[in-house]
Amino acid sequence: IFFFSSRRRHTRFLPVSWARRCVQETGLRMYMMDLWNTIKSDKKLNLPEQKVMVSIYRCGEIQKEAQQLVAEQFNTLNAHLSKSFYDKFKEDCESIQKRALEFYDENAKEYQEEASKAKRQELELHMMEDFRELFKKQVTHIKNEFKLNLEKKLKGLTILKMTLDQVMRGLNDLQDQLTIDLKHKLRKSVLVDDKWGEREIEKDTLDFLHQTVNTHKDKQLILFNLSLIHI
Repeated sequence: IFFFSSRRRHTRFLPVSWARRCVQETGLRMYMMDLWNTIKSDKKLNLPEQKVMVSIYRCGEIQKEAQQLVAEQFNTLNAHLSKSFYDKFKEDCESIQKRALEFYDENAKEYQEEASKAKRQELELHMMEDFRELFKKQVTHIKNEFKLNLEKKLKGLTILKMTLDQVMRGLNDLQDQLTIDLKHKLRKSVLVDDKWGEREIEKDTLDFLHQTVNTHKDKQLILFNLSLIHI
């Protein structure tokens, strides 16, 4: 390949094999065009800088391709969450993340290292932001199912149906059961511990549970005492 400068009236030779060693085949056209524009403007060449520019451009393309690759999986996961709590949320998120990053790493490995790493971090960040939005939907289902289950169980725990001792033991067991279930569902939904506010979610939900159970206990005690008065 020969480049001609009208001002200097001489020919400069740059072997294609050398250029191919600097950049991937997919970025070669852009690389050569950028070199040509630099020469036409009679500026000094900075070959390492040109390589970085091509790497940033191409790694950005690979980043988008990685996101497109897993778009269908992401949409399927979103569809699951439109209905109810999804037990395989964490598992599917990790699968999507793994597939996208493996694709990126394989296709970006020959480019300039710093540029490649920076775009990889952007890819990870974008995916985590998307996953967090889905996590919010998951949490909504967890809370709604938690409250519905609590209300349903409380209706059966009354002195109108059993003894006071049975009611109190049943309430304690219910509290333990719902606490375990809540923690299990949160663990199945969080990709990175302490990053999505799951501790606050757990604390607020359990505070609601304790308050609701204690209120129900007080009501049952009042009903029990009233029943003694009428004996």
